[in-house]
Amino acid sequence: MIDNSDILEDGDILQDTDILEELFDGVCIVDRGLTIIFWNRAAEMITGFNRKEMLGKPFTNEILNPITYQGESFDKDKCLITRTLADGIKRTENLFFQHKRVYRMPVSQHITPLKNDTSEIVAAAVIFKDSSSRLLFMQRNADIVNIDSVTEVANRSFIDMMLHTKFNELRSYGESFAIVLIDIDHYKNIKAIFGNAVAEMALKMVSMTLLKCSRNTDIIGRWGEVELIVIIPNVNEYQLNVVTNRFRMLIEKTRLLVGTRVVPITISLGAAIAQPVDNEATIIKRTDMLLEDSRQMGGNTLSL
Repeated sequence: MIDNSDILEDGDILQDTDILEELFDGVCIVDRGLTIIFWNRAAEMITGFNRKEMLGKPFTNEILNPITYQGESFDKDKCLITRTLADGIKRTENLFFQHKRVYRMPVSQHITPLKNDTSEIVAAAVIFKDSSSRLLFMQRNADIVNIDSVTEVANRSFIDMMLHTKFNELRSYGESFAIVLIDIDHYKNIKAIFGNAVAEMALKMVSMTLLKCSRNTDIIGRWGEVELIVIIPNVNEYQLNVVTNRFRMLIEKTRLLVGTRVVPITISLGAAIAQPVDNEATIIKRTDMLLEDSRQMGGNTLSL
């Protein structure tokens, strides 16, 4: 496989950017101050932001709002781009960007130094790609009747069918799975203060973040007006805790702006692993009780 960073060794790369525009990976070039000086077409496609919106902005800006897998905000002084600009060593890291449509998306990025004719490091190229382990649900399931029109995830009918299927697999083959119920905290207040359109945008942001940041075997759906559901196969309690807390962190760290106002969005979660004695009704009841525990604790909480 060709390493795209190999074509960026030449320090005068900005003199001829045609080749960079042909890449399927996003390419962002930053100067020594981490200001974005180049943004290719693939970067526009991946993030939703066009070059006019990005050129001249710091890579650490509030538009991309990058965070680490541990939930840490991007630190200019400690980031790998700054280290590469200092020592010239290529590096790779995984981050979450915020798409223009607000939801979180995982990206894998490769950082390579760019030098001038005297071998002085003058910039760094950040080559990144969407590292989602899944295609969008609509792309994998062409039957539009299974898709909720607002959230673009599975609708209630499809989820009911999948729950029935998962219980058959559990009883026949011992294939375990977990259920996660998710509620947007203070949704009625968001609707009252910011209006229906913003509330719907918040619901879609949460749905798409779950969709983009879950495994391709996970099933994401809309369960109620504000409730979402995730069916996670082949997971133990430790893994379930890690995955669901990551969901919670990603939503908490994502900013939804209305003008200059930040709409605070967090989620409450209840999660449980299905047992052989369970059925569709009992696992949902148990998970819903855990979700209510999270609500009673003030939200932005996971109950297992």
